[in-house]
Amino acid sequence: MAPAIAWAEVGELPISGVLRVFFATLLLPLLPKCLAQLFDASAVVHLGDLRHQQGCYGGGLVGLLYNDPELLDKALNDEAEGYWQQLDEGILPGGVWYEGSWGYHFYTMSALIPLTEACRHCGIDLYVDKLKSFYEAPLRSVMPDMRLPNFNDAGLIDVTKSSARFELAAARWDAPAFRAMLSYTKRATREALLYGVATATREKRDVTARSAIHPGAGYAVLAQGEGKQATWLCLKYSPSAGYHDHPDRLGFILYARGQIIAPDPGSLSYGLDLQRDWYKTTLSHSTLTVDETSQERRPGKCLAFGTEGGVDYAILEDGEAIPGVRFIRTAALVDQDLIVFVDQVVSDRGHQLDFSYHQSGTWTNLPPGRPWTPPDSPTYKTLREPTIRDTGNGFTASTRIDEQWDVAFSCAGGAPTEVVAGTGPGIGGAHVQVPCLVLRRQTKATTLGWAIALDGRAPTFEWIDDGNSRPRWQAAHLRVTVPGQASATLRVEPDHALKPFTIER
Repeated sequence: MAPAIAWAEVGELPISGVLRVFFATLLLPLLPKCLAQLFDASAVVHLGDLRHQQGCYGGGLVGLLYNDPELLDKALNDEAEGYWQQLDEGILPGGVWYEGSWGYHFYTMSALIPLTEACRHCGIDLYVDKLKSFYEAPLRSVMPDMRLPNFNDAGLIDVTKSSARFELAAARWDAPAFRAMLSYTKRATREALLYGVATATREKRDVTARSAIHPGAGYAVLAQGEGKQATWLCLKYSPSAGYHDHPDRLGFILYARGQIIAPDPGSLSYGLDLQRDWYKTTLSHSTLTVDETSQERRPGKCLAFGTEGGVDYAILEDGEAIPGVRFIRTAALVDQDLIVFVDQVVSDRGHQLDFSYHQSGTWTNLPPGRPWTPPDSPTYKTLREPTIRDTGNGFTASTRIDEQWDVAFSCAGGAPTEVVAGTGPGIGGAHVQVPCLVLRRQTKATTLGWAIALDGRAPTFEWIDDGNSRPRWQAAHLRVTVPGQASATLRVEPDHALKPFTIER
């Protein structure tokens, strides 16, 4: 079958693309003899200097160009930096790059592919299943609007604007997901010219949001709905991602109705003070800070994930991210407009527990408070116009997403709580201010029940004593009532071997 690329489309390539095609097809075959007369391969690449991906794979390309088996073997099989080592240790089960950043995922892809494709033309097949999963992972991880979540040192990436990357994937693996990505581009690219395959349709496909667990990457997704209007919650419990990791275990991103409702701030330029003092701290994420100290960047755990009574849920633990403290977060997607959380914390001594939550929009329903003086910490001092109020009987606040849409936050009572409200830097810098709540408790054990109401109807809560004498941090029983709807009663018992989560309506 003829490729779906018309040769006339070469004329649509930028002049640099035309020159590259000309170079690859006509001049490249002449290079080995020409270069061999000028250089020795050892003068081009020193075998000990292949410590970086681009250098390693570039060395492999030189090895192919010079027909140098030693240099090629170094690039492919070196135990510290070789191609196979990078695939084995760098790509996590499920296909995500270990640094946990989609920007570095695609950067690594750009470094891998030249050597992979060059080896194919020389009879060496590097297109293994793990490399295929490397391409599949972004497509399994997108939000309903086809953007990738910006956890760790990353920005939001729209995969439809990078769809040319999937020309090669569609050519090497006959996978419908790769072919579908080609519908997002005019295919007037160098990649389409070199690798383009015929496609049966030009129709763009909406993402079908489904709950899923990604154990290798350490993400739990709860989702409901269709297309861009779906509700999508992604919680992070990932393994350590090295330098580009953020201390935000059990934090999350919430997307609904085409917008990010609870954002992760992502990152800024690495040299900026704000990157250190805010973006790479725990407080800037929707999770738990203990004693005003950021978490350690250690892996969390998924204790349970599934569906009970038609409700998808996830139960996650911080692992060793907070030394001396056990933090368990249960999230339940009760319906497309209501997400309920139960946070259970226990330690052998008292701590200051700060549960932070960030929600897009502007404050519209915020109970009055008094000015708050933050502690002597650059992170807490980053909050703008903070106010504080005391409560033991629950708390409700709302933000306005647009003129016709308010989203409500509501938490249960049951323990003395200080609620700090302000704004903090969001995606892109301090000029983007995002409403922030910090719910503060002084204790060695507590349970916080709370919810996000996407339709603005804040629920009420009632803790239920079931007579088993166990504290709530072991077994929490919570009734949630949304105005105009029947109540739902959740029971969370994380260490129960058979039924860690139940719900009754």
